[in-house]
Amino acid sequence: MEKSKILILTPRFPYPVVGGDRLRIYRICKELSKYYTLDLLSL
Repeated sequence: MEKSKILILTPRFPYPVVGGDRLRIYRICKELSKYYTLDLLSL
């Protein structure tokens, strides 16, 4: 079965992971990617 898709909108690109909001975005994306196909859009 194909994974569902999720679009994630973030105010900042989560790389490099240096802590704070970037670390949170990175960890959320990492966990969600186990179950969904992700598209990340940083504004």
